Amino acid sequence: MTAQIDRVMSDLSHQAATFQRQSNLAIKVGIVGVNFADEYTGYEGTREHIAKSPPSREAPDIVRRLTQFVGPHFDELVILQFRATNRPPFAFHWLDENATQLDYGSALVRISDEYERRF
Repeated sequence: MTAQIDRVMSDLSHQAATFQRQSNLAIKVGIVGVNFADEYTGYEGTREHIAKSPPSREAPDIVRRLTQFVGPHFDELVILQFRATNRPPFAFHWLDENATQLDYGSALVRISDEYERRF
């Protein structure tokens, strides 16, 4: 993840700027998933490789960087934290399902309030 994060942060920031250019009233919402798995398999065509550095090692820093550098460009940035190894049977689990539900629900309320305020 660390190898890709600068590009991802740049893309997200540019997308927020695009929303703003379209309308000063635009409510800029970003939703990003961050994998906290202890191991991960990547695929390139028919090749597969196990990640040398597991996502769980990099994920806390990724969340911090997204929050610090990308968050200010959005009215709401939702970071969904999960675990997925990308191996059959392709299990998926929220890092903390209850916290995810609460965070997501809170974000929806704030977005709704902002919509009411702007429009």
